[in-house]
Formats: sequence, C-alpha cells, structure tokens
Amino acid sequence: MRTPIAALVAVFALSSPSFVQAQDAVKTPAFRPGLWHFKWHEARPANIPYLAKARKGAGAEYTRCVDPTLNMKNIIEGENIGDCRPTKAVETAHGFIVANRCDYKGPVRTEVTIKSDQSYTEVNEQLLTERTDTVVAHRLGDCDPPK
Repeated sequence: MRTPIAALVAVFALSSPSFVQAQDAVKTPAFRPGLWHFKWHEARPANIPYLAKARKGAGAEYTRCVDPTLNMKNIIEGENIGDCRPTKAVETAHGFIVANRCDYKGPVRTEVTIKSDQSYTEVNEQLLTERTDTVVAHRLGDCDPPK
C-alpha cells in the first residue's frame, strides 16, 4: 500500500520539468548518410533592395558526402547565440518546426518537411529581414571510398 508521501513524490517526479521535457522532446529524424545534393532558393522582400544575397547564393547548389541527421540534431537542439533564445521544436505531420531558432544572422523560424530518409525540404525565415531561404535536399547514393 502506498503512503500519501510516496504518492506525492511520484506526482512530483512525473510533473518535474526534466520528465516533461523528455516526454515532449522531438525525436531527431534519421537520414541515410551518403552523397547528398542540396539546392538553395531565396526569396527577399521587395522593400529591402539592399539586403545582401544569401551566403550560398540564390539558386546555389552543391553535392557532397554528409550525414544530414547531424544537421537536424543541431536545428532541434538549438543553442543560445547572444541574446537569442531558441524555442523547443514541435513535431508536425511530416517533420518539425522551430518557431525561433538562433542563427548568426539573428532569429530564424525553421520548418523541415521530411519526405523520406533520403529527402527533405528546409524552409528558413529570417525574422528580422523577412527573407526566406529554402533548401531542397535529396540523397543520390553512397559515397565513393577515398582514393
């Protein structure tokens, strides 16, 4: 038979922030490592003509051997940068959203739509400049062994 004190301890343990946080944590999606192709698309508001082009450039693309799971983990577990405090990632039907992620350019809203373990789309909205960068990524195959 449980004592009232034991019942209170159990209720406190189940409602503690660490337990709730572990229960609510978004699981990092697993992508297959290998040769991936990334393509950037950029949209800038017309009222900010002086805004510099995206670091990678509008329409930029590249192919390289990576494990996108590591990038997703960094997005989900975001760290504070300066005065920017990230919000917790929230799962959606096909991925996740981080309403306020900290980036070197300031706060960013990131939405990742997962198509499979070999394809995803990432939309980053710069909250200060209203610029939107979209990354379309898909796996091409295995990486060639080093020569």
